[in-house]
Amino acid sequence: MYAVNLPDLVGDDLGRRMAAMLVAPVRGEVVQTDPRRFDEVAVVLACNDERAAAIVEVIRLKFKKPALRCYQGSGDTWRRI
Repeated sequence: MYAVNLPDLVGDDLGRRMAAMLVAPVRGEVVQTDPRRFDEVAVVLACNDERAAAIVEVIRLKFKKPALRCYQGSGDTWRRI
């Protein structure tokens, strides 16, 4: 399962809006990826893993890891990718 950080998707620059448009059609539940940090909230990509991995790959073409956080995992266990 893959997820994308919600606060990182918010912004008025074109790149963030494009990333949000990639995520919108497959958005699923909202999860807390790290309960110790208030900004570690992500939306699960509700699609098969192959499609989710492709979405993350396209996001990575524009944004490096610190700029737009993506996760892989499930339940209470998420790791940044």
